[in-house]
Amino acid sequence: MFLSVADQHAPPKTKRVRQKASPWLTRDITALIIKGDRAKSNAQKRNDSNLWLEYKSLRNQVNKEIKNAKKYF
Repeated sequence: MFLSVADQHAPPKTKRVRQKASPWLTRDITALIIKGDRAKSNAQKRNDSNLWLEYKSLRNQVNKEIKNAKKYF
């Protein structure tokens, strides 16, 4: 009886779990993503325009690599 009342007021949450990892993500792309994350962190901390340009360049490179990897997968 308690569970039915509890489910009405706070229904159980459902979560979707992805079955497999993205097969087009290679180690090179993952390394670029990590490098870009670090560049973004540095740019945010120092607020330097050159660091922001470096981050944007890495971001564009990551997007280009992912797009090419998906195309050839």
